[in-house]
Amino acid sequence: HSPFFSPDGQWIGFQTSIPTKEGEVGLLRKVLIAGGAPPTTVCEAALLYGASWGVGDTIVYAISDGGLWRVPAAGGVPEVLTTVDPKQGEYSHRLPHFLPDGKGVIFTITSSYLPKWEEARLAHLTLSTGERYDLGPGADARYVSSGHLVFTRSGTLVAAPFNASTRD
Repeated sequence: HSPFFSPDGQWIGFQTSIPTKEGEVGLLRKVLIAGGAPPTTVCEAALLYGASWGVGDTIVYAISDGGLWRVPAAGGVPEVLTTVDPKQGEYSHRLPHFLPDGKGVIFTITSSYLPKWEEARLAHLTLSTGERYDLGPGADARYVSSGHLVFTRSGTLVAAPFNASTRD
């Protein structure tokens, strides 16, 4: 489940699970669209709540609670990319989406496991500095080539002009 494409469109990333003696283990995997080779495991990952593959051959993904994680698309040990701030009412960072230049990620901040999406907020993370910028109310933003962020806000689909370098 939770499929996502590589920037060149040649791969699909996804999540699956395998049974173990202790239960199930979630795996973040990738497979060539052209077929041939079996899927490759990138890393173990709990249930995904969004993933995005950037031009720097890095995958950023979210799990049910906590911050975002990053892992090389070739595989490796995931590292924490963001942490939630419970004092600000944050429960999780979800639904990441790389910007085209690979220097930033847009994501959704939720306040509970089963969020009220009208209470969610959008944020921009600059990967080189770790700086986060609040972009206001909304959820599940995607940057589109017209220079807009497309996202939902209170049940409405919104397209807003967006400049990734100035975060406007």
